[in-house]
Amino acid sequence: MELRPTCPKCHTPMMKGARTPGGKVRWTCRKGGKYCYSTTTGAQVLSKLEAAAPMPEAPKIDVVQEHALFRKVRRLEAENKELIARAALESGRAEAFSVADDVKLDPPEWLIHLASNKTNHGTITTFLSDTHFDEVVNPAEVNEVNAYNRDIATLRLRKFFDNSIMLVRDYIAGVKIDGLVLQLGGDMVSGNIHEELERTNDAPILDTCVYWAEQIAAGMEQQLKFFSNIFVPCVTGNHGRMRKRPQYKTRARDNFDWLIYKMLEKHFRGESRITFMIPDGPSARFNVYDKRHHLVHGDEFSGGNGIGGIAVPILRGDALKQKTEVAVGTPYDFMSIGHWHTRCTLGGGSVRINGTTKGYDEFTQGNRLGYQEPQQSLWMNTPERGITVDMPIFVRDKNEKWG
Repeated sequence: MELRPTCPKCHTPMMKGARTPGGKVRWTCRKGGKYCYSTTTGAQVLSKLEAAAPMPEAPKIDVVQEHALFRKVRRLEAENKELIARAALESGRAEAFSVADDVKLDPPEWLIHLASNKTNHGTITTFLSDTHFDEVVNPAEVNEVNAYNRDIATLRLRKFFDNSIMLVRDYIAGVKIDGLVLQLGGDMVSGNIHEELERTNDAPILDTCVYWAEQIAAGMEQQLKFFSNIFVPCVTGNHGRMRKRPQYKTRARDNFDWLIYKMLEKHFRGESRITFMIPDGPSARFNVYDKRHHLVHGDEFSGGNGIGGIAVPILRGDALKQKTEVAVGTPYDFMSIGHWHTRCTLGGGSVRINGTTKGYDEFTQGNRLGYQEPQQSLWMNTPERGITVDMPIFVRDKNEKWG
């Protein structure tokens, strides 16, 4: 609708404006036929008319368009959240790299030195993986056989470190222990790769990384009081990745497991008795005495739902990986993997699969994958025979509260 000023004499809006050479607007009242000689400039008149103009009506949209806009807003919010997380991660990376330039990735000398046969020597390996920190398992959804949250996971992690010392102290006698290999095998965090995890986790992912890096560091300081040296090879899992889909390029550095490892490395940078190996690839290769070890997470092996269970895909994957490693000059004697949440050995003991501190959960129940008590792994390496003593580390604590 066209808006015009009201005539000051007859008070009608029937006015017609014309610009004068001086830049002013002269208005003529069509009804009165006389000029009002307004001294208002054209810009001022225009602004007054626009201010008096009614607000345009919002366009009407149907239900389909409304849902499309809602999905777009949700997607943009998720992208914004991921960008914030990535910015925080990049900041953590920069700080970690500032102290990691001089870190050696080679195993320390004590780990590969062949001890004299005059005294029984051994090196202990403990395997910590698939902790899925800050994931929540509701006991009501798994027939009341298990529960998991931050409080329970904290108790189970402490149990892991306590029992790693107790088993060596009380069950392995007459052997001089040269040191400890603490394998960190990935899936340390629950992560945000599934919407149900992002919705039910006990804490945001960056808070998860900070809290659990502190808890692991406390356990390692406890182990330092018992073991003279600690070597820590680390690989990333699939749950810690920053993207929904798996990726092969920059797999390690785009993973929250990697961030935890780097924070641990920074925490112990002044401790000469601890050495970290944090490769950029999916595998950690190292020797214990003269035996070659290969640590991977295990998500590269697929299958396991058939009658043969996890044995078929893992043994097939081991054969293919061994063939590749031989071709490039890095064969191995033992392979350690996590991911499968079932502690066992395959291939005559050459392939060692770790359990999980989380234990039985909704996914395990829904896919009929079987029950196993929450546990991790410990074994002893000797110069003469490789791996000998092999024990589970049971981590369920009597003080856990499931209610």
